[in-house]
Amino acid sequence: MMEIMENGKIVLTFEDGFFSFTTAEGETGWLDCSFQAIFDKGESLLARDFSLYRVVCSKRGLNDGLGKGKELQILFSKRPGFPDEEIIFRIYEGKNILVMQHNLINNTSREILVKTLLDFCTTSQGEVRVGKDLEDTFFCHTQNVKEEFHTRGGSIETFSYFRNMLNAKAVLGDSEDNPFPALFIASKSHARGLIDAAFSQRVRYRVVELEGKPAKSGKGLAKYIPRMITKGIEGTRLSPGEKLEGEEIYLEIVDSNNPQVAFRNYVDALGKIYKFRGPVSTLRKKAVWGSWNYGIFRQVTEETVLKNARFVKEHFPQIGWIQIDSGYQRGIASHKGPASISHLYPQPDTCLDMEKFPHGMKYLTDKLRDLGLRPAIWISTSIVSRDSLLLSEHPDWVLKAKSGEPIRFLENILMLDISVPAVRDFILQALTILIKEWGFEGIKLDFWSYHFEVKEMVYQNQEKSSLEWRNWLLSRIRSLLPEDGYLETCCCAAMGNPFLGIYADTYRFGNDIDKGDWEHIIKSVKWVVPIMHMGGYRTIIPDADSIGINMDIPLNENRMWLSYCMMARSLVEVGGDLTKLPPERIEDLRKVLSTIDNGAPSYFADLSPDMPYFPPRIWHFDLPVSPSQGKKFIGVFNWSDKAEEISLHLEKVGLTPEKPYTF
Repeated sequence: MMEIMENGKIVLTFEDGFFSFTTAEGETGWLDCSFQAIFDKGESLLARDFSLYRVVCSKRGLNDGLGKGKELQILFSKRPGFPDEEIIFRIYEGKNILVMQHNLINNTSREILVKTLLDFCTTSQGEVRVGKDLEDTFFCHTQNVKEEFHTRGGSIETFSYFRNMLNAKAVLGDSEDNPFPALFIASKSHARGLIDAAFSQRVRYRVVELEGKPAKSGKGLAKYIPRMITKGIEGTRLSPGEKLEGEEIYLEIVDSNNPQVAFRNYVDALGKIYKFRGPVSTLRKKAVWGSWNYGIFRQVTEETVLKNARFVKEHFPQIGWIQIDSGYQRGIASHKGPASISHLYPQPDTCLDMEKFPHGMKYLTDKLRDLGLRPAIWISTSIVSRDSLLLSEHPDWVLKAKSGEPIRFLENILMLDISVPAVRDFILQALTILIKEWGFEGIKLDFWSYHFEVKEMVYQNQEKSSLEWRNWLLSRIRSLLPEDGYLETCCCAAMGNPFLGIYADTYRFGNDIDKGDWEHIIKSVKWVVPIMHMGGYRTIIPDADSIGINMDIPLNENRMWLSYCMMARSLVEVGGDLTKLPPERIEDLRKVLSTIDNGAPSYFADLSPDMPYFPPRIWHFDLPVSPSQGKKFIGVFNWSDKAEEISLHLEKVGLTPEKPYTF
């Protein structure tokens, strides 16, 4: 049986259980791929004998959020003891994209545990191909730069955004830092590339395992196994008659080998399906003053907050929010390790440090609103102190690993199991008091992702996956906030996942900037590179953590940090006691804030597979002034500790060498 769909630019072929999605000439794309699901009894990853199934194909016209197109639905059924499988392919007029979905229908008489769902994989004759030579092929993914695995010690940094495909081994998408869920494969000498991306994140994460061994043709990649996995649960249990809907997958053949433009269509397509916070967020044009960095930290008080709020109102029209970070909780000043939600137990009103906030939080939020500023507050939900009252009364709330041992954030810090109903009730109670009773309109959600991302965790209650609980928590916080309030996610610092943007306005992608020391600055710069061209305010706004002034480091390092945050279009948060800064440093802050458009596009002129240094040195963006005029901002950075000669070619930043420009 053969079925073919095409739109003049791409071709989808399905034959004898295998599919190919390629350019019209067949030289680029996914060739001869098969499908597989891992059930409780286990299944081989090799192609199955599809002659054992009854196969029914149907086609129909399509007109959905992505436009007009064609849909091919294939049903594999009637294999005794196995569920029916439904494969749906969608292609669209004038687009080089394929959206697909792999579903299961349990038409057996027994319950089936589905551990892993492979949407497709290469087989002995299959391959993934771009260009004519695997030696010339590279791939880009956020995990090439940084990935997080809690039990392996946290951040694992390689700072190599481009990786050569030949002989490479990688598992991408399983990092615990909410990576951008898309892989880009391209050739240095071929102006085409492939995008393989998640188009939904409801229950399962999309993970791609690849190995850079040449296929039989010598042109493509032989081992390519994308799969859908769950965290926190063993798998999904399907009762007789029940249907499992797989996540949607987005494949695209792009007419570029440049990752800075390759993801545009993917992000546009997401924006047509999902309503993201980034485009409507107040944080695009209004920054936040936060109390944590540049010397205040846990010593925050009502007096410090109001003093800085009055100063902000007088000197910084671009700042619209005042955010109280950790330090408002009673007893936190002498606590070792990060603050946790146990510092708000049994409920926030009894845990507020009244010596530091003598009039209470409702008084403070009202005062901030009287100044024309909006109040926000920090909270952590997933970690808990081992010696806390909370754990002494509820030891059964602890999140555990497969071994049965508690999962530790630090030696004295454990984690909470979000699958326990009482844990969720307590978290919601605390959030409701902060927002509805204390009057805060923005939430900085820190140490939150460990509920959902740690690979070794096992939930006590197995009815929902970690993604389902993640979406539950973020949606509940969103429902408590005003429509134009903001939600920021922090640790584990994310790496561009747009699906967070359905609920959250911004995410912090780097570590705390702390006092603004150079080691914190350069790490933030490296981490931002792969997320600069992955949506920005079209989905969720990246936050470099707070800009500010460290009077203990050289002026050039301070200005380099401010310039970097400006060029990264990430002026979300301003930190430190601004009232103590000299006028010339205040002017530096005012100058960079005058360009604020958080999450707007910015580009690198020197990003390439063969660049001999990292991070890029030449950054640029356009800032419209009027319909006919604009400004171009160009940042030239020497990130090393020695003098360097850096050449700037005007055409690389979109300027014409023959024209005169005013600098």
